[in-house]
Amino acid sequence: MVNQIIRVNVANGIHTRIAAMIVHTTSKIKDKYNINLYIKKSGSSINPMAISMLALISLKVNENELIEISALEDSEKAQKAVTELCNFITQGLGNTTSMDKIDAIIEQNNIANEQIFKSLPVGIIVIDANSYITSMNEYALNLIEKKSSEVLGKNVGDIIPTSELTTVIASKQKQIGKIQHINNHIVIVTRSPIISKNEVIGAVGVFQDISEVVGMRELNEKFKKILEASHDLICFVDEDKKISYINPAYEKHLGVVADDIIGKSLDELSPKGFRMQVYNSKTPLENIVHKKMMQLLFQILNLFLSITTLKG
Repeated sequence: MVNQIIRVNVANGIHTRIAAMIVHTTSKIKDKYNINLYIKKSGSSINPMAISMLALISLKVNENELIEISALEDSEKAQKAVTELCNFITQGLGNTTSMDKIDAIIEQNNIANEQIFKSLPVGIIVIDANSYITSMNEYALNLIEKKSSEVLGKNVGDIIPTSELTTVIASKQKQIGKIQHINNHIVIVTRSPIISKNEVIGAVGVFQDISEVVGMRELNEKFKKILEASHDLICFVDEDKKISYINPAYEKHLGVVADDIIGKSLDELSPKGFRMQVYNSKTPLENIVHKKMMQLLFQILNLFLSITTLKG
């Protein structure tokens, strides 16, 4: 990995216009060297993000702050690419024509949009074309019980295993009114690709906890308690064959951990299992004895017979 730390000496930091210039230059450097470049604030625990408008604006880099430009490759081309972009940011930006009034208007719009983003009573998550999280509002962060510093720059699948935003990027198709399980919450979500000049540059998901819909909170709490208290082994599979929920009884008796399998596909976990049979046939399977349970019954029966023989 090649990296270089520089100071942003541009008035007002990396705002929208400056971000656009950096992205444009980064694109030219990529065409020249075939090297992807990444950015993060120096000293930040957030992973470097691929340079894009979404990433640069979300970082909120102020004047005189230190940033780190990097490339994953460790080569001469990577070193040249990183150095060229760093030189542009430290030297090239200072030679641009003054556009203070335009910058002020852009900044006012950004502030207004940011306040709206924060205050909306729904969860919003934005990812870039590489599936890295660039923005999450307070509602979304509270739902997953994490801080902004813990999610920005991370792959969305690592933070929310049940997310389908990467599918939206691949398909370029909007998803409306889908049900999703996030951190023991059932949410209704709409996902949309972010498209610029016929190119997908990211995706956005907007969701709300179903329990917050009028009249649903109490019902949802009761349903959740029933699931968690049940001795039956309960597993929910969504329409994409992905595990969306398992109850404590399922974890205990089958020796699995919810975090290890939620979000994973039946194709990966048990392509020939009973759940896959039900999914494909759309018909229930009844009175089936699980192999592990049968082995346990045989063990108990053998122990009982051994004790009986000793007594006899």
